[in-house]
Amino acid sequence: AEDGGRIRYSTDGGATWNFATTPEDSNPTNPNKDGASQGILDVYFLPESQDPNIGWACGVGGHVLKTTDGGALWNHVNPSEPVIENDKNEPAVLWRVRFLNEQIGFVAGLWTFRFTSDGGQNWNTVPALSEFKPLNNPGTSFDLSKFEFYSLELMGTADNFVGNLGGQFWPSGESGPPGYSFVFHTESADLDSQQGLRWWVTYSPSSPMMIAPTIQDPWDIEFEDPDSSDPLGHRGYFVGGTGHPDGGIFSTTDSGRSWTPEMGGPGNPVNTMYAVAALDGGK
Repeated sequence: AEDGGRIRYSTDGGATWNFATTPEDSNPTNPNKDGASQGILDVYFLPESQDPNIGWACGVGGHVLKTTDGGALWNHVNPSEPVIENDKNEPAVLWRVRFLNEQIGFVAGLWTFRFTSDGGQNWNTVPALSEFKPLNNPGTSFDLSKFEFYSLELMGTADNFVGNLGGQFWPSGESGPPGYSFVFHTESADLDSQQGLRWWVTYSPSSPMMIAPTIQDPWDIEFEDPDSSDPLGHRGYFVGGTGHPDGGIFSTTDSGRSWTPEMGGPGNPVNTMYAVAALDGGK
């Protein structure tokens, strides 16, 4: 994926890349451009256990694109209704898209975290609770119009899944300086989650396990064997930083219920890390 809404795909293992067919660009200054009026920031396909030819893409402009042929042809899931920023009447910048099947999915981005159960025709706000477990005030949630979410990962099936969401809190919204990073978590089997539609804090500046300064901008969260039908007990990692030698690596062995710092902090500065891959066997 690239700026301008263009998507390239390969059918020969990456030796050659061709432009996919994407929605006609509605930019009045360039009406004939083959694009989606947006820079594409994320692409996701269903696993082999479902249908790996079905995938989604998202980015600037609030639109979510879908393909059913492995990426050669893309269309808007809802052309007339882009995803709107929480509490704002403008299209969202979407950093991540994840679906559990063709109907149930989440998008996350600038001031935005939303859920669909109808394939993207409608998107509803997902509460991110401002508490660790146990939840003493389970109705208290953050103002999501002050969060930028960079990373999102789901494990399991639509009937039983675990989710982890990483973002940065901006106390004064877009008018002020950034604050600290947070990771939110949900388990659809947990009654507190209301079937995965409420998420709670598992990492923040006040996390009890913090032995190193917190990092900002959690850019990527990845888990071993994320397509497993049992979403609990998985090892995973998140990485981040602000573009300076203040990055870090954090790990979990319980699918994101708790996080432990692995690298970074005083005396061990590391550069910002933007991506991580988790292989089976702790690699």
